[in-house]
Amino acid sequence: MESITTMIQESPVSQPRKPEWRVSKMGYRFDFNSDSWQLDGSHTINFRRMRVLNETTQEGLRKTLCRYAEELSAGTTDGVFAYFNMYCDHTGEKSINVKGLTKWRSTLTPETEYWLGSLKAFLLAWNEWGYPGVGNEVAEYLDEQTLKGMVKGKAVRKAC
Repeated sequence: MESITTMIQESPVSQPRKPEWRVSKMGYRFDFNSDSWQLDGSHTINFRRMRVLNETTQEGLRKTLCRYAEELSAGTTDGVFAYFNMYCDHTGEKSINVKGLTKWRSTLTPETEYWLGSLKAFLLAWNEWGYPGVGNEVAEYLDEQTLKGMVKGKAVRKAC
């Protein structure tokens, strides 16, 4: 029988990660390893809102979102995170795959198809940048898709 001292010494202890400071396009500093990234005065990526994903997809999502945050607007980055979570909610998938994308597209209306269009650009960038989680078969599938854009001018027509 092992002694308690031996078991304690062999137990892995999780070390807190050192901060990896990044800067959003709007000049806000955020720690890549944090659960929350403040990207500007009104947009925060909260990874506690992230759906359950396999480890590879989670790693690739974080890296791609980080690059988006550094290069694109906070609103765009926050939006694709929301659309990614919608994809997971509607499909139950823990990764990005053609089956899940096909399933999600079938649930979208002409007015909401732009959600997949926004996610398409994000996923194609993810694949192009070489981060894990979006394979070439997904990129090829998305390249073949012609998607409707956001309906424009509706609020003006309805005097909203």
